Amino acid sequence: MNVTDALAQLEAEQKPFTVVQLVAYIGNTPNDPCWEFFKEGSYGRLFALEPIQEYFSQLAENYACAPGVFCLRMAIADHDGWATMFKLGVKAQDHGGEPWHNQLSSLKEERLGEMWARHEGRVNRHDLPFLLANRVTEEVPCKTFGSFCKQQGLKSIDLLVMDVEGSEVDILTSMDWE
Repeated sequence: MNVTDALAQLEAEQKPFTVVQLVAYIGNTPNDPCWEFFKEGSYGRLFALEPIQEYFSQLAENYACAPGVFCLRMAIADHDGWATMFKLGVKAQDHGGEPWHNQLSSLKEERLGEMWARHEGRVNRHDLPFLLANRVTEEVPCKTFGSFCKQQGLKSIDLLVMDVEGSEVDILTSMDWE
């Protein structure tokens, strides 16, 4: 079942539900299923996490009038505190790249190089050196998934949406399933 169908099923039950979205980017994009669903309200609550300051500011602004949406600037990691995020330091579209290139970021430096190399079918072969040369870092706040849930008082989550560029297994294995 895809995210859109899962959200529709939860909404059809007409009872409160909780969705956690890791990483929400700016919300208002065609590839974000939560944006269309939550922008005007629903029975559910959305916890939209975005660690990069610039994108978080846009996310919070885009969801400012959406009831039940909580935008939080943080990454889910293996520790509470701060971590180094690797990201593109320029707007890709200003240099002939695709807007989705801006969404590629990672807490693991090697993942960013591998991701861009892996996307070579979608990333123009000539753009790859440019993208790698324009990698920058940003210190971002982070919490473990357990700390995040405790901080927000979440005892259950109905849907977990992750766009974490290959770190899904790391996050899932770090969770305390009790």
